[in-house]
Amino acid sequence: MKISVALAAYRGEQYIAEQLASVLSQLGPGDEVIVSDDDAQGGCLAVARSIGDPRIVCLRGPGR
Repeated sequence: MKISVALAAYRGEQYIAEQLASVLSQLGPGDEVIVSDDDAQGGCLAVARSIGDPRIVCLRGPGR
């Protein structure tokens, strides 16, 4: 069974790396974390991508 964790973010660049480390440590190799950043600047997504874990899927939110 594949586990998908959804993580909604908005201007949380200073916290996202720690949050992702915590979630990823609890997941298996076939699981995923979907990060949706609703900030137009996308700072959380840049941090999430820099981690380089293939289980992290980054999406840009609608910006509302």
